[in-house]
Amino acid sequence: MIELKIQDNGRRLTLPVEQTIRIMLAENPTTGYRWQFLENGAPVLRLTRDSFQRGSSSAVGAGGNRILEFVADAAGTASLRLGYARASDPASQKNEFALTVQVSAP
Repeated sequence: MIELKIQDNGRRLTLPVEQTIRIMLAENPTTGYRWQFLENGAPVLRLTRDSFQRGSSSAVGAGGNRILEFVADAAGTASLRLGYARASDPASQKNEFALTVQVSAP
């Protein structure tokens, strides 16, 4: 499994079919801001997990991490782009995470 964070924004990866990618991005949904797909990498990448993991703080409204896992399903090139914005207001985007993935045939 390849693990990525915001510091990997803009990275280009090459991997084989069936390899898994895990992306962990800081998020605080109580503010209305969430990571949203702008490009989902299909059909080369398939989303297998989308969850929120609370941070270590027990304070009300504290943030955590959005965890996204993808499996490389098919050979080809995939563009994965996420925007950190309010769902009701795409113009509120504060950040973006982009990844280009080249998947090779087995």
